[in-house]
Amino acid sequence: MSRHKCCAMQNSFYRTLGKRAFDLAASGIAILLLIPVLAVVAAAIKLSGPGPIIFRHKRVGRGFRPFFVYKFRTMCLDADKMGGAVTASGDVRVTRVGKFLRQYKIDELPQFVNILLGDMSLVGPRPEVSKYVELFRKDYETVLSVRPGLTDYAAIKYRDEEAVLSACGDTESAYINRILPDKIALYRKYVETVSFAVDLKLLCATVMPDATLEAFLREGEPSATVGDNTAAAAETINSLRCFGIDFDGILAALEKDGVKKFVDSYNQLLATIGQKISSR
Repeated sequence: MSRHKCCAMQNSFYRTLGKRAFDLAASGIAILLLIPVLAVVAAAIKLSGPGPIIFRHKRVGRGFRPFFVYKFRTMCLDADKMGGAVTASGDVRVTRVGKFLRQYKIDELPQFVNILLGDMSLVGPRPEVSKYVELFRKDYETVLSVRPGLTDYAAIKYRDEEAVLSACGDTESAYINRILPDKIALYRKYVETVSFAVDLKLLCATVMPDATLEAFLREGEPSATVGDNTAAAAETINSLRCFGIDFDGILAALEKDGVKKFVDSYNQLLATIGQKISSR
């Protein structure tokens, strides 16, 4: 069997079965490990003022199927009546606790439940509201051929999207005419290159978007340009070190091709399973 055919078989199996299995295992483990953090965040939101802890918002999922995405509430009550779906830095609707949660993307953690339910994937185009999907419906026919995800090329590039929008006079127009078309191009790039290796690279880059991982993302796969987030990443990493997370050790492991070996082993497993399926 040629190398090209073997790779195609691996990616086909990953798209149909492997990706969902990886999502279930990783999200289940993540929820168990994050229970203490989730409890602290829930308490902080409850003590900060009136309103629910979890915010539900309707988004468009794979095949244009609507679903409710879960987030920790970061805005005041009736925020949807006070402004649009696009949020810029300095939005008065965001609470003090919410500002911290949004800065470090902690408000997104409840979406691990969406992943367990099958509405989302760990990696994939970010779920969008129907209003914006309909504006680019033709493009979204391709984008929504996969499950929406927690992170992807666009999520990494637009990590500081709120700051970008705050510099625009008309945030709604800037999002529709500048940011969303660029995001869609990045979404399409992901859909065209879905594989376990790409997913793992994007997950790593989401946690540590520094120069080393920027190069790691580009190695061997077409990739979007990751924004210049080195300072923000350093601040995030320093904050999380307080919780005993050894990012230096993780980075050292990456530099020793630890991830590459893991990817190669997983791809070998996919190839073996794929061969058995095709031989039946």
